[in-house]
Amino acid sequence: MPSPDLPLLAWALWYAAIGIPIFPCFGLHLDRTCSCPKGGACGRDAGKHPLTEHGFKDATTNAVIIAAWWDRWPRANIGAATGHVSDVLDIDGMDLETWQQTTGFWPPSTWRARTGSGGEHLHLQPAPGLGNGVKRLPFADTRAAGGYVLLPPSGHRTGRRYEWIIPPGAVPLASWPADLLAALLPPARPAPSLAPRPAGIVTTVPASLTRWAERGAALGQQTHAAFWLACRLRQHGADEHEGWAILERFAAACVPPADLTKLARIWRDSSKYQGYEPGRELAQSLTLVHRGATLPSAAYRVGRPI
Repeated sequence: MPSPDLPLLAWALWYAAIGIPIFPCFGLHLDRTCSCPKGGACGRDAGKHPLTEHGFKDATTNAVIIAAWWDRWPRANIGAATGHVSDVLDIDGMDLETWQQTTGFWPPSTWRARTGSGGEHLHLQPAPGLGNGVKRLPFADTRAAGGYVLLPPSGHRTGRRYEWIIPPGAVPLASWPADLLAALLPPARPAPSLAPRPAGIVTTVPASLTRWAERGAALGQQTHAAFWLACRLRQHGADEHEGWAILERFAAACVPPADLTKLARIWRDSSKYQGYEPGRELAQSLTLVHRGATLPSAAYRVGRPI
């Protein structure tokens, strides 16, 4: 682990070297105001805004990109995209021991950082379906896939810096305790119920389309991929039963698993857009889509409702 007095670039490169995808956030001026255009108007969010266009979606472990970022913004705070290497339990305004006594939950020993506000970040192995939530438990938020946190030694508007209590490598990254995870997970939402499928109905969905669905999609690509899949299924005559069965396979293959309620809405909406066609760039990439691939959202164009 780098020395606390080394430049932020050294820390950023160390995180990348141990596999944590990072990106730059606005730093703080000497008067502790945010270096973003809002300056002192940022309030509690000072020093936490992404500097790159796509924020946590730009997070990387590429040392060349990271060096270029911090060469351009040497005082940038270090943001880490959560849900890749770790989820984070964000304990607000108190230390872990106080929070344990307050809530009765006792997380295992794992990577721990003290935040600038006096709270703590507990890093734990990613849990499917956890998501990002505010105050699901007293004085605690969650940061998972689709979220981010600041890493030490990023600065804070209080004048303190984030610092490691138990840094990566000192202990193994722990899993979420079952009782804590159960309290944090949102209630399960049932899949749409369908009437029994009438006898004698035969559809002609190509096997290649089913195989494509079973590859799933990564976070940030799921909505576009699911809508394209739903429209293709309708084009090939899939009824409610077969279409939904294939979408369920798609959901299970996604990383993290796709939300079934959201997929049900996409399946319903696709009935209005059977003429939906991807742009040329997307069409060329579809045969290469797999977990971790990039679906260029700018390439999509939605057909007219029928």
